[in-house]
Amino acid sequence: MRMAAALALMTLLQAGTVEAQATVIAASGKVSIRRDGWSGWLPARFGTAVGTGDLLHTGPGSSVAVLCPDLTRGTLDADETSGAPCTVARTPVRAEGGVLLAPLRSGHVEAEHALTLLGPRWTRVEDARPTIRWAAPPAVTEVQVTVRGVGVEWSTKVKGASLVYPANAPRLIPGRQYSVLITAGSLSSTRDGEGWPVFEVVAPEQLAEIRRQVAKVRALSPSTEQKTFLEGHLLAARGLRAAAIDRLQPIAPGSAEPVIHRLLAHTYQNVGLDRLAIDSYRAAAARSAALGDLDGEAQAAAALGELCQRSKRCAKGEAQGHLRRALAIYEQIGAKDELTRLRRLR
Repeated sequence: MRMAAALALMTLLQAGTVEAQATVIAASGKVSIRRDGWSGWLPARFGTAVGTGDLLHTGPGSSVAVLCPDLTRGTLDADETSGAPCTVARTPVRAEGGVLLAPLRSGHVEAEHALTLLGPRWTRVEDARPTIRWAAPPAVTEVQVTVRGVGVEWSTKVKGASLVYPANAPRLIPGRQYSVLITAGSLSSTRDGEGWPVFEVVAPEQLAEIRRQVAKVRALSPSTEQKTFLEGHLLAARGLRAAAIDRLQPIAPGSAEPVIHRLLAHTYQNVGLDRLAIDSYRAAAARSAALGDLDGEAQAAAALGELCQRSKRCAKGEAQGHLRRALAIYEQIGAKDELTRLRRLR
């Protein structure tokens, strides 16, 4: 597919603003959340998002701290009911440079043994020499990697499953959009009718500011897993989805923290890697259920139900099972909007 087509598809991912949310970073004792439109409450825990109109409640001897949209820390003491304790309740967040890659819903799930570009895709990248990764069928031992963009038309053949964009290749300019295609014989990482996934290099001064913000949020938690979640959350919000995945992937297999898996799943989904998203949402749902995290379980189950409906990889009846579980939780707390949306899927 020509680069013009890829850039045309990129118009779906326009610069803009998104509603910022606070994030629970510490909860002691009994802390609950009632989201806007809910009639009941659910337990809140590390990683719970608190949006405009949502309420937090702390029981006797309890407290909660949140990371605010402006990256400050807000707290509620015992026996309080309030929205997110932030100076500004609702602050638009712009990705540095004015470009925010909006969430992508790919419309398909990649086949189990397809030739798949794992990254960079639908993301900003930290380095003008990004690491290109792909997954190939077992029989494929060599692929051709092609990078295209304004002033760039570069290809090379590679054995293995990754390649660092070499220093002697055409220079990638910060702020410009590029795409990667992986091919092997008749196999291609881009299916007919699809645009090549786009990526963009972050300008050095913007990256320096993002790294300053990362250091700030990592200092808010003593736990390595929680630090990694906060870092991944911030990077994904700034459009650095590949970097967020790189941070979260290594710790996810051994993590009992549901929000790690949920953020990784959401980020996979937002770059069009739905098969990987399904696996991570399954892990998120299981860990939330084990911890009694009904809010997180409902979110993961709802996402799984939607993804499984269009996936050939889920077991028969799995989609309906996940949707039923999400509906049961949302019926319990009178979540009218969520109930209306999920009932339409059944």
